[in-house]
Amino acid sequence: MTLSELIAEVKERMQEETNSDRLPNSVVTSRLNQAQRFIARESGQPLQSQSGTTTASQANYSLNSDWFKTKSVRYGYGASDFRLLCFMPIDEYRSIRSVTTGLPTHYTVDLTTKEVLFWPTPSSSTDTYSMYYMPVITSMTADNDTPFNGDARMTQFDYDLIGLAVNYIIAKDTGRPPQEAEKAFAGTIAMIKRSLTGVETAMTASMESYENSGGGRARPVLPANYPKVW
Repeated sequence: MTLSELIAEVKERMQEETNSDRLPNSVVTSRLNQAQRFIARESGQPLQSQSGTTTASQANYSLNSDWFKTKSVRYGYGASDFRLLCFMPIDEYRSIRSVTTGLPTHYTVDLTTKEVLFWPTPSSSTDTYSMYYMPVITSMTADNDTPFNGDARMTQFDYDLIGLAVNYIIAKDTGRPPQEAEKAFAGTIAMIKRSLTGVETAMTASMESYENSGGGRARPVLPANYPKVW
């Protein structure tokens, strides 16, 4: 649905449920944007992907402009080998950055430069990486804007978005916190997670099967100077 259609649906439900007067479009739009941000944050959806090729002795690679949060990173090396990289906090990365180049086992994110960094620093210019990430959710403003950045996979949840927006409006009118409006949507969040994480889940399961067969190690033993054991 477009923003204008979503607004119409919210107003219709409000009239049915509370006999309220006509709501300003600006108020309804604000609650719809609040609802899409909550659903995206809690469900981790919709996911986007980014991939690239490494450069020898280069640790940092720019993230897409719409990046918000990394969900998983896969590193490819050799003819067909790959591994899921473990996350490393940026301060810990900086404390051991002098470690030599090699085959990366961990990644981190520099929020200042909006880059993903690999550790150890890649030693090859033919390796590849791919990641799933949560994008920034753009607020709807124009009548023909659609929720969740226009991601077609999320259209099946338009009416859940409308329902949550209505709950936000009612909670505001009755002096209750937004958390009260969100409680009823725990089931919806779980359903979205089950419905839309198939690719990432399949990739993870494939990686675990590969590790269990002895093909690779996503969590190798770190050097003695590394301050945290995973």
